[in-house]
Amino acid sequence: MNETNSSDWQPTPEERDFFYKLYCVYISSDSLSFILGNIINVWLLIAILTSSEMRLMLRNKILVFVCICNVVESSILAPLEMSLNLELADSRNCITVELMFHLQSFLDFCSNWYLVIIFILYIIQIRDIDVSVYVNPTFHKIGPVLLMVSPMIIAILTVPVIMKVYHDEFLRLHKISYTCVFPTYSSLMIFKILDSVLPILTLIILLAIALYLRRQRLLIESSGGSMEVGLIKRTSPLDNVLPYVLAVAVTFLCNILDVTKSLGGEILIPIDLKVWYIFVTVNRFLLESRTYTVPLSWIFLKDIGERIKTWRPWYRPGPGIDLTVVYSKESA
Repeated sequence: MNETNSSDWQPTPEERDFFYKLYCVYISSDSLSFILGNIINVWLLIAILTSSEMRLMLRNKILVFVCICNVVESSILAPLEMSLNLELADSRNCITVELMFHLQSFLDFCSNWYLVIIFILYIIQIRDIDVSVYVNPTFHKIGPVLLMVSPMIIAILTVPVIMKVYHDEFLRLHKISYTCVFPTYSSLMIFKILDSVLPILTLIILLAIALYLRRQRLLIESSGGSMEVGLIKRTSPLDNVLPYVLAVAVTFLCNILDVTKSLGGEILIPIDLKVWYIFVTVNRFLLESRTYTVPLSWIFLKDIGERIKTWRPWYRPGPGIDLTVVYSKESA
């Protein structure tokens, strides 16, 4: 009886208008992620990779991996999501949905923890710590490589663990059986804590520490009579704090609804169905907007900002004027 009622349900004109607006938001979100996410991240990638000086900085190497994660999400996940919304792909096809979920979980984990690494490097920069003094030469060489690949290795090992194989018995009775691999609710909660809650809380704590240490360093450097200013030679210029504050703020805003939805499922069940659809739609828009909003914050870094302003990939200097000076010895 319930099955018949659900199949005979017809939305009212107001409901059709409501769902059409949500549909437009989904398509717009996918389109913005595909266009802006690829343009901004590819621009940053090429700008960093074409500068030998910028490639040497460990912070910029980590940013390259962040941009690669964003490009993968914008060029693969956004088109797949759009194809499902436009009904160009079968939403009942488990392979497509599984691919999207696995890849999204992998990229979320890597992107958030790469930000944590960048903030740790910022604190090291503020304290002007020479890491090579505290580690042996071998580890000093392989250490940056471990920093760059460790989030990916942990994500590859973690994401499959939370998955469980589901076999739909109801569809099997109708000879349309298929097998899906998705996480259980409890495993998803644990993964979200590792994937989003823990790194975001760590980012907030590291930002507070960085602000305090930066203030202390600036106070010391502004007092001309300080012995530390005279004896210690700073090895690197201090980054502006603005891009780090923006990165934390944008990451928090883009993930807060997803964390709420994943961890507070039982709390959100009683809310009105229309409110729930709005909640899910806004959440999806915020998640996809990370691909182009977080990278924009790094443009405020001095070296990247100057590179973006002056670097023109299409610019080719014209031939200069060839001046040939001929000296002749006059005979007396």
